[in-house]
Amino acid sequence: QAFGAKSFPPPYLAPNTQANSILGGINYASGASGILDETGVLFIGRVPLREQVNNFEQSRSYMVEVMGEKHTMEFLKKAIFSVTIGSNDVLNYFQPTIPVFGNGKVSPNLFQDFMVSNLTIHLKRLHLLGARKFIVVGVGPLGCIPFIRAIK
Repeated sequence: QAFGAKSFPPPYLAPNTQANSILGGINYASGASGILDETGVLFIGRVPLREQVNNFEQSRSYMVEVMGEKHTMEFLKKAIFSVTIGSNDVLNYFQPTIPVFGNGKVSPNLFQDFMVSNLTIHLKRLHLLGARKFIVVGVGPLGCIPFIRAIK
């Protein structure tokens, strides 16, 4: 609302999202996903960040087809890319569904470095695709994650 939007952007994977929705914004987010591909693997249908970026790349291809490369780049320069991710990765570290990272096999510092490294790869890829303005939100309070609230 602060940016003038009248509603939330439609989900990319929703069956009623139309191709021209890209002009007003698209939501590529996926519940239970994370920075790491393995995060949320037990949840059917979750879309890891890597695939979310792939989905944006498909949208970008459509934009180039319709507007051309130059206009697409001009359009994307004005767009705001909001990335809020990481809580599920941290949760999986402490409630391990990823055996390699859980149970203290990897130090918290090493795990954090691995997450930051992977996030950097995805943000650089978005940048290569034309993203210029980013809002990157840090990991929020873990007690607010729906999974944690459900088991309490």
